[in-house]
Amino acid sequence: MRYLTIFAALLLACPPGSAETLTERRISSGDIGTLVFMAPEKWKGVAGYDDLEAATIYELSSRREKFSLSIRIKNAGFEMQDDQVKMDELIIARLDGYLDYAMAEYVEDSVEGEINATRFANRNHGIYARISDKSPGKDPFVYFTHGARVLDDKFIVFSLYSNDKDQSVMNRTLDVISSFRSVHEWADAPDSYLCKVEQLVGFDIVDEEWDAISSRKVKHSYVVRRSRPGDAFAGSSEWVFSAAGRENTNTFCDNESIAHGLFLCSGMDDEEFRMDSRTLRFLYVYLKGYYDVSPEAVPDEDSLKPQMEIGTCEAR
Repeated sequence: MRYLTIFAALLLACPPGSAETLTERRISSGDIGTLVFMAPEKWKGVAGYDDLEAATIYELSSRREKFSLSIRIKNAGFEMQDDQVKMDELIIARLDGYLDYAMAEYVEDSVEGEINATRFANRNHGIYARISDKSPGKDPFVYFTHGARVLDDKFIVFSLYSNDKDQSVMNRTLDVISSFRSVHEWADAPDSYLCKVEQLVGFDIVDEEWDAISSRKVKHSYVVRRSRPGDAFAGSSEWVFSAAGRENTNTFCDNESIAHGLFLCSGMDDEEFRMDSRTLRFLYVYLKGYYDVSPEAVPDEDSLKPQMEIGTCEAR
């Protein structure tokens, strides 16, 4: 039986007789935000991303139970309807069409010879079908289950290869897909952070020559805040970065990195700012002032000074 995905599943040996425990898994990207779901603790999970299809991926597998589960998530691309009944009809029709298309090439090699679709999830926003390989040969898996679920504006596609004659792995897979939910980690976050420098290292001009410097007596600070109308990058960046007291919005922050809890902000003047949302520690680097000046330039007090600063931010 052919595989729908080129991603190889990682396998994990699970000891027999152990009670199954569910654990919360988390997957994030700039396309889908953050989703959480529940899966058996002993199912090994690996996250990934498909740049070609703009799909966020999560692979689950188990050597003992001999299965491979691939989950792919991307934007659904629906035209939202105000009428919930019409929206439900649109989603169900889209799911029907998708399953017929996705499984057409596999049906001819199956024992069943047809697609027997089954609906699941809230408001029937999920669909799947299971077929068995009529000539598995050396193929390690006999059963193939494929389906999809619509969650808000996200399309969750799953492919399960298994040997579960009793459908036990398939049933748990449906539980996994049904448990997906969106979390808006930054919905209640503060609108800005004030980041105070605690130590600076870099270079300065001493007697008309560059010299290394280090100081803990630094007065200035930085601000990371949500973008506002009128900001240079308001249309593409949810957060911007600037020196305190200076409304410079030429420094924008990467939305995808923030989804993973890291503020990564890049400026037009070779500056970069990084802050961890958990520790609130930050690192600031300014790279101009040495490599990009002409050989004839004489360094003086007004010369740009390459430097690196560290410190801690606090919510405002």
